[in-house]
Amino acid sequence: MFFPEKKTAGILLPILVLLVSSCGYYHTWFVKNVVKDGYIYVYSSKPFSYSIEQMPDSLFKNRDAFVASVYRSGDTSAWRPGRYHVKKGMKDRDVINLLKSGSQQPVKVVLTYARLRETIAGRVPNKIEADSASLMKAMNDRHFLDSLGTDTGNVIGLFIPNTYELYWNTDAYGFMRRMKKEYDRFWNAERLEKARKLGLTREQVTVLGSIVQSEQSRIASEWPRIAGLYLNRLRMGMPLQSDPTVLFALRKFTASRVYYADLEVNSPYNTYKNSGLPPGPICMVQPGVLDAVLNAEENKYLYMCASEALDGTHRFAATLTEHTRNARAFQRALNQRNIR
Repeated sequence: MFFPEKKTAGILLPILVLLVSSCGYYHTWFVKNVVKDGYIYVYSSKPFSYSIEQMPDSLFKNRDAFVASVYRSGDTSAWRPGRYHVKKGMKDRDVINLLKSGSQQPVKVVLTYARLRETIAGRVPNKIEADSASLMKAMNDRHFLDSLGTDTGNVIGLFIPNTYELYWNTDAYGFMRRMKKEYDRFWNAERLEKARKLGLTREQVTVLGSIVQSEQSRIASEWPRIAGLYLNRLRMGMPLQSDPTVLFALRKFTASRVYYADLEVNSPYNTYKNSGLPPGPICMVQPGVLDAVLNAEENKYLYMCASEALDGTHRFAATLTEHTRNARAFQRALNQRNIR
């Protein structure tokens, strides 16, 4: 006995499967599925499925069809970590081939002023794959820092404010190695020779530069003069007596004035109690400030005080008598404006 209806169904099922499969391949190869320019991220430290989940729906006309194309394409382990620029009109196969190619676009990482390693570690992850925890781990890894020629107290000196291009999938240790490379590039033979003539290492120039910048962050014309003043003190063996170093020790970063009680803080960064330079920079240092130290003004100043005009400038003095007069004028100005 024959059952033609079953025979027909048996024939139709493979045909339907073939049609569905053909439609999938047609979509993969011929349908323009990307509807706008955007970025896709392939994570190096997370499962492949996580990268898929993070792809925004808004990039695709049919995101589910793209995901199906991905799994139909075979070995997803061939995808290379990175940040990829996809463009409107791309087909699924174009996107898949791009993610396999490794042809990612670099990102711009802007390093700006910071006092602490934690601040840098909190900012950089907005631009690269490394998170703040991994960056802090790298900046506290004594063995690794030793390979870079630095330590935990001086590592912030490796970060020179500028704009850098890196690949998004840069990890924490790769980021640190890149910063060391840029640091070494800055310290060319000419700058190293200028540091030698001052009797300073490049690390010491950075520490002194951090003090100069903390004393004067806005008016660049004063940088060489302040650097000359502190070099005079170093050569004479006088304590630097820099208020910003005390505030750094106390972590009073928003204070507008220093009190006598503050000067008693027991810290190697307290340059009222300790002669010479502190053990490390108290902030990141702008390239212009480093060059100002290397080209410090030759002067006889030993003292400086903020101007009573409260305009960001300073009064410089060669004698304590003159300095005391300047300091009293500044204190009167603060009191008149009720600045505590």
